[in-house]
Amino acid sequence: MFEKIKRVTGVKDSSEILFLFSGNHVLKDIPNEIQEEGTKYPDVEFYYSKNIGVDFRIAQIVADRVDTAIDAQ
Repeated sequence: MFEKIKRVTGVKDSSEILFLFSGNHVLKDIPNEIQEEGTKYPDVEFYYSKNIGVDFRIAQIVADRVDTAIDAQ
């Protein structure tokens, strides 16, 4: 996974991935991958925090984008 992240993002030292909801990826897949990658890359520090969750500001951003799209037509 770490090699794929480096290849896809071009980031060699740090990557941040944000998730809105705590689905299978957040609860199972990612912790398992971090554990596997941690054994392959013991010199790399992995930090994992909880998902963003529901937040009114996200809904406001979506509403703003919809308004912009409607106004552009």
